[in-house]
Amino acid sequence: MSTLAEDLRPYFIQDTSYDVIIGHSLGGPVTLSLLQFLPKTKETAVILLDPPLELEGTTEMIKSWILNEAMNIKYIEEVADDRGWSRRDCVLRVLSVLMCDRTTVEGIFSHNEPWSFSGLLRNIPPHVKITVLASDPKVGAFCDPEHIPCDVERLNVRVLPGIGHSIQYEDLDAIMDLIQLPKAKL
Repeated sequence: MSTLAEDLRPYFIQDTSYDVIIGHSLGGPVTLSLLQFLPKTKETAVILLDPPLELEGTTEMIKSWILNEAMNIKYIEEVADDRGWSRRDCVLRVLSVLMCDRTTVEGIFSHNEPWSFSGLLRNIPPHVKITVLASDPKVGAFCDPEHIPCDVERLNVRVLPGIGHSIQYEDLDAIMDLIQLPKAKL
């Protein structure tokens, strides 16, 4: 995870601040790895969408699933039929899979063995508030809420019933409801 986080470090130079950071799937552990580089003078909301924090006993199965998705790319119409998403979301999904490289996937898994990142939630900086939106385990969740520490300040967890791993396509409102927009000065 440190290699991926290091690639994103330029976005955190010179006290660059963010109101909201959203990390989906693998982006969850990567985001957690970058919290230390946020400026301490500004509060930041972090939203993690179904982050795979612990993959004990399922690492090979998930790696195989991801590689299968990357090697057997579906047409946009197939994705639309399978998932019922908008055409735009289907195009974005297909493009993201096209950019997925077998060697990269294998490297991510081999360099992060054991796959264990829930400990990163124990050291939340005081200027960061994290919400984990976890998918429904019955619909293909990667994030098991049992792996999320319960006794951590500034950490909220919500399981989304009936929602699968692609929360941003299936329940955008759940994400948008967490984003505090600045109040207009009248």
